[in-house]
Amino acid sequence: MDYNFSDLSPTFNELAINLAIILFIPFILVMILKFVLLKMRIPNNIASTLSSLCFLVGAYYMFDMVF
Repeated sequence: MDYNFSDLSPTFNELAINLAIILFIPFILVMILKFVLLKMRIPNNIASTLSSLCFLVGAYYMFDMVF
């Protein structure tokens, strides 16, 4: 039994683009933030915790903007 999902292709493409926007933009910004914090000689566990928190907040706001 073959299923034809070609009608859903535009929907899947839109979902993939939205997922990339929601996750990758905050991820790149958080990596830059962590690099800057480590260059300022902030301890790694504090920089990691701040980066994780900023990623969650950034992903939330990007999700709010996209949807």
